Amino acid sequence: MEELKEKLDIKANTTNGFQWEGKGEDALYSAFSMYFGGFYLVVFFKVPYSQDLIDDAEYTLKDLMFHTMWVGPSPGKMLGLFMHTRILNQTWGSNAFSGDLLSARGVTPEGARIEAAVYREGCGWEGYDKLKEKIEELGFKEKALPQLKSHDPAGKVAQRVYFEKDLGVYIELYWGPGMDRVMLLYGNKSVVKTAVLNMWSENSSTS
Repeated sequence: MEELKEKLDIKANTTNGFQWEGKGEDALYSAFSMYFGGFYLVVFFKVPYSQDLIDDAEYTLKDLMFHTMWVGPSPGKMLGLFMHTRILNQTWGSNAFSGDLLSARGVTPEGARIEAAVYREGCGWEGYDKLKEKIEELGFKEKALPQLKSHDPAGKVAQRVYFEKDLGVYIELYWGPGMDRVMLLYGNKSVVKTAVLNMWSENSSTS
């Protein structure tokens, strides 16, 4: 994707992060990455136009980009739109997970540390089980949580577990649209419990 952007920067003038206008050529370009059917794709559009129809060309390109780029699920949305909490001070990449499509870490609004990773559909179990085993090996003991919601309009929680030792630790496997997400919360016990309740209790904003 970066190589393609470099070529377009030479051939055309960028108008934003995803769109270019040809130098000496009546054409608009767009290039971006997206996720589809378990794989990342690089999408490239070229819309030729005559000078009196540039507005039509811009409309066509934006329409193509919207329906290709923004509609439908993606790993980015699994860590944003489909999350049940915000990730503050977010950094891409995770210390707890590997082999994922996309991961991020940061802090929840309640103050719990959070790491989350997105996997291809059916592949989240392995990440969840490995993390659960590591927590148990560290001497953390499983504790009960109150009954919580497990569904939302986009997917459902397939498995969750909460541990306590010197800290509280919560692990969740979520089945979203076309992919899995594994989430880790850790920190002060009351803070972690509050973060979980705010995400999944009947009084939370998740329906």
